Amino acid sequence: MRTNRSILYWTLAAVAAFTMSGPSLAHEGHHHNAMGTVRAVDAVQLQLETKDSKLETFTLTDATTYKRGDSAAKREDVQVGARAVVMYETKDGKNVAIEVKLSATGHEGHEGHGASASPMPAPSSGAAITADEAAALRQVDPRFVCMVNNSLFDSPQIPVEVGGQTYFGCCPMCKERLATDAEARQAMDPVSGRMVDKAVAVIGVLPTGAVVYFESEANLAAHRAKLTGRQPS
Repeated sequence: MRTNRSILYWTLAAVAAFTMSGPSLAHEGHHHNAMGTVRAVDAVQLQLETKDSKLETFTLTDATTYKRGDSAAKREDVQVGARAVVMYETKDGKNVAIEVKLSATGHEGHEGHGASASPMPAPSSGAAITADEAAALRQVDPRFVCMVNNSLFDSPQIPVEVGGQTYFGCCPMCKERLATDAEARQAMDPVSGRMVDKAVAVIGVLPTGAVVYFESEANLAAHRAKLTGRQPS
């Protein structure tokens, strides 16, 4: 009788141990997908606005692959306003992009917004950005940036006052978003990795049209140096 009880005890213990270990095994190497509209992109990160209007940031690496439909693409093909699906995994608290798949139609634009002006044109996405082009990462006037879709426009945008700070949006929808969504008012500095308030950030733009936010002009210069392989001047 005692033997049977011992067998039952160890059997139940083994089942419990297996059950507890199941979730960790199931999540190991698990990949996720995020679908939405590209709101910012540069050489090291991509920001996607999902269907529920949340901004998700993904780290781009040399191992990240790109597709347009079923055809191969390049990082330079990823433009602000493009529809994309990002397959990613979480490493060290960061969402690392494994694959970025663009809409086969290549449609780009400020979807669902009545823009107050047209975005400033970006260069053709067919060619890779050269070191000289990357050096064109330049500081821009925040008044010309829609801080929701992170795009540079050719005319001043709608000012939005929140907590004594001034943000800018391109349409009433963006204005409402900035007024009510604290996350929309922040972005990650790609140099320091810290979140920065867009109202006080140093804002730069790449030839692709991607808007990048920095804590300081020194960080903007450091990011330019990283893109070009040159020392900050």
